[in-house]
Amino acid sequence: MKRVRERNPRAPPSGYALGMNEPQIGLIFDMDETLVNTGATWHAMHASVLGPYGYKRTPEVHDAITGLNVIDQAAVVHRMFKIPRPLEELRWEMRERLIHNFETEDIEAMPGAHHMVDALRGLGPMAVASGSPKEAIDAAMHRLNFAKDIHVVVSSESVKNGKPAPDVFLQAAKRIGVAPGRCVVFEDSPHGAEGGQAAGMKTIVCATPHGPITIGHARPHADVMLESWGDVTRAMVEGLFAERKTSGQ
Repeated sequence: MKRVRERNPRAPPSGYALGMNEPQIGLIFDMDETLVNTGATWHAMHASVLGPYGYKRTPEVHDAITGLNVIDQAAVVHRMFKIPRPLEELRWEMRERLIHNFETEDIEAMPGAHHMVDALRGLGPMAVASGSPKEAIDAAMHRLNFAKDIHVVVSSESVKNGKPAPDVFLQAAKRIGVAPGRCVVFEDSPHGAEGGQAAGMKTIVCATPHGPITIGHARPHADVMLESWGDVTRAMVEGLFAERKTSGQ
């Protein structure tokens, strides 16, 4: 049977059943700093919108906002920097500037990300569960040629609670038709890893781009910690579930 290709990237490939009892593995990727190197894209938005209010990306600020969607980030920085303008207005400007940057600025895949997706292709349906706006996710997936493999895109803006709540991961699992306990989340941030764990999913974490403090915060929420996305293998992912099966015997 033919796989559903880029023309319909929101539907699971035709080779996968949608029933929750199928022994498939759901592969749910964060986007920012997992599939796509977007640090500079977000920093540019922060500098242009928040710079006039004294914004500085200190370690405290980095730890507070990493992994949050732009709506929740706006609330955090609005409070931390006592920005003298309506919160909803700030949210709108941050979001629109971010989407513009995704559509027009240079972006590139994270090191090892294409290798990871290639290695896992065919293991199960793939989804993106990200804090970025959906318009930004769609732009990045198409510009970097991930769209042909990603069957579902869910922005945490579309669910009740953003990361570290599990909502976006549970919605992604529902959309690809895989039970949460059969899903693996690939994340770079402690907030995201915590959300994946809260969803009852396995978590593979590469927090290396953020430094030792973030790595330390992410470790308690990770089933596997990596130094590069290029280290992900099919056997590694399958082994997460083989271990569970063995321990229950």
